[in-house]
Amino acid sequence: RKQSQQAFVDQETLPLVKPFCDALIKAATGGTLLTEFEMAIDRKMQICGSREWNRAWGRGIADVVIIKGDTAWVYDWKSGKPKEDMTQLKLFCAFLALHYPQIQHFLSKFIWLKTKTTTGMDKPITKAEILEVWKDILVRVRRMEEAWVNEIFPMRKNGLCKNWCGVTSCPHCGK
Repeated sequence: RKQSQQAFVDQETLPLVKPFCDALIKAATGGTLLTEFEMAIDRKMQICGSREWNRAWGRGIADVVIIKGDTAWVYDWKSGKPKEDMTQLKLFCAFLALHYPQIQHFLSKFIWLKTKTTTGMDKPITKAEILEVWKDILVRVRRMEEAWVNEIFPMRKNGLCKNWCGVTSCPHCGK
């Protein structure tokens, strides 16, 4: 006996997402539309499976990717307050460059559901500029690895301090 699978539809979110989905589907006409696209690489910057837990060094899931010719558009749904940090967007472009070597231009944006706006790259980055993205990311990763090895985790105020962090001995804790 076959079991029918019915997609879960969040009735509260659907009206927020549907206009964007319709626009993205239309924009993808003549190209390739990927959703929940899983990307992973190992330490040698080689593509691997996103669930290869002992091999994957970096991974990400792009909510929407549109590929047309040598250009890719990457979109990520966000439900919080708009922020300007484009690290995630650039990293997704860098992952995508490894997964699709033919792509020469990358444009990436956040889709902010609550405000019905988008933020992100105003102009595409080129494949040649992806090397600079990796350099920036690798500097950050090295700092994190050194902190882990040396067990040095300086206290810094961030968006989680007030309501989410349980380290009450921290001067930034809001509890």
